[in-house]
Amino acid sequence: MLAIKENKILEVAQKTEGQTDNQAWLISRKHRLTYSNFGEILKAARRQRYTPSLFKKLSGSYDLIKVKQIQWGRQNEINGIQSFEKLTGAKVVRTGLWQEN
Repeated sequence: MLAIKENKILEVAQKTEGQTDNQAWLISRKHRLTYSNFGEILKAARRQRYTPSLFKKLSGSYDLIKVKQIQWGRQNEINGIQSFEKLTGAKVVRTGLWQEN
C-alpha cells in the first residue's frame, strides 16, 4: 500500500483550496480514484466493461466547468453553506482536495 505522509495531505488540501477555480485542484484530481467517480468505477468492474469515457474521466480529460452538476453546484453552493450554517450553528471552512490513506 502506498501511504501518503500527513504533511503532504495537509499541503495538498491547502494548495487546492478553491477547487474548480484552482488549477492545482484540477491537476491533483487527475488519475485518482475520487469519491465522485468511484461509483462509476464499481459499476464498470461489475459489468467487466470499461468504456473510453471512463478512462477519459479518470485521466482528467473532461472540462469539469462544462458539467451540468458542477455548474449547478457552483451556482448554489453559497446558499447551501448558508442554510447549513444557519441550521446547525456550525461554521463551514473552505478547503481543497483531501487524500486518504
